[in-house]
Amino acid sequence: MSKNKSGSKLLSHPMHPIFTHFPMALWTISLLWDLLGFLRGDSLWWSFSKWSIAVGLIFAFLAIITGLVDFGKVPKEGPSETIAMKHMLLVISASVCYGGSFFFRLGSLIPTGYHFIFAESLSVIGFLLLLIGGWYGGELVYRHGIGRRNSDS
Repeated sequence: MSKNKSGSKLLSHPMHPIFTHFPMALWTISLLWDLLGFLRGDSLWWSFSKWSIAVGLIFAFLAIITGLVDFGKVPKEGPSETIAMKHMLLVISASVCYGGSFFFRLGSLIPTGYHFIFAESLSVIGFLLLLIGGWYGGELVYRHGIGRRNSDS
């Protein structure tokens, strides 16, 4: 989406940013729930984490769909296209990691053994990818003006 043209909109507001905050917040807090679950040995925290990841995946799906629509509006053959591609690949990869983490949490109240190792490893990797991908998203908006209206609009 270029400075004045946006892809997905709801009541003249770009939709992609509406959905991006939920997975970022839910997946970040899931790491806190995991830490509490590990320290306390209480299945309640593991459950909070699992369902935070699940709801984050739902919103990530919506963010990816609206982001793909908006990606079609990014000016081609310029630096913003490269940054948008990096942003997209990183956040989709983060979503896949969190999807895997959710998968390894299924079936038991507290993950153990390789389920625990894979679930936590995928969450941490997903979190790091999300941080970097979010930074690229910020670059698109704040440095390149993608998705923003000009002040005279």
